[in-house]
Amino acid sequence: MVTVNTHKEEMLYYDSERSYIEYGRGTCPVILTAPHGGYFGFHDVDSRKVELPSTIVTPDAMTQELLDDTVAYLAKQGIHVYWVRAMIIRKYCDLNRPPAESYEGEEMAKYYREYHNTVEMFIDEMTTKYNKVPMMFDLHGQGYMLLCTIRGTKNGLSCEHHVEKHGEEFLIGEKSLLGCLEDQGVDIDPPLHVPLSSFPQEMKTFEGGYCTVRYSRVEHTDIVVTTPYTNKASVMQVETGSFQRKDRNVTRAFAATLGEAIAQHSVAYDLL
Repeated sequence: MVTVNTHKEEMLYYDSERSYIEYGRGTCPVILTAPHGGYFGFHDVDSRKVELPSTIVTPDAMTQELLDDTVAYLAKQGIHVYWVRAMIIRKYCDLNRPPAESYEGEEMAKYYREYHNTVEMFIDEMTTKYNKVPMMFDLHGQGYMLLCTIRGTKNGLSCEHHVEKHGEEFLIGEKSLLGCLEDQGVDIDPPLHVPLSSFPQEMKTFEGGYCTVRYSRVEHTDIVVTTPYTNKASVMQVETGSFQRKDRNVTRAFAATLGEAIAQHSVAYDLL
């Protein structure tokens, strides 16, 4: 696993000798991603046009570190997951939006394609190698509910395969990811045992973005994806609260909690 300390007060700048998309192979059909944790900027590249009130250009602070620490915790439990993260600050490239909204110019298009091609490659590899629909946890950060972890699955649509296989308990039961977090004392949203038919169950802002739709192949959403696909994953956008990532030590501690929840959830529903 590559671990890089990228949490800085100031933006870091482009170095032609380094990679800006980092990833690792695992030994089970589970993948963790972090598209918004990057701190690296570019002197000679146009930033994204900020035209919508919802356009965010700052990073989801400490989500790279959260991914690193969660992957490391799981590895200590003998669970080696796939992972992909972007090192670029989303002022220049937002990996969780369609291409037209993600970047300006070919320089950023190169990294956008590399990130998504890598995730696609891993989904194809996991599907073929393990003969299962992979599970993807897309890690993000939010400042709306500071001590709360929020689930985003397009109200269950992006985990359709596993919900059909295991029932709604996969998302709303005691051994769901949120159930395993709550059992460790974490505030969660939505609450457990609320039927997926209670639409809308998930908060609109956090119900899942472009990556959730792209990799789960959900069709009936307000996000249009035109890239052709073959294999799909079940995808959960995991929105962690700011106070769960407020500094390095807190992030490391929360990663152990999240890692334990992923481990318990994965064992309960035969994801590994």
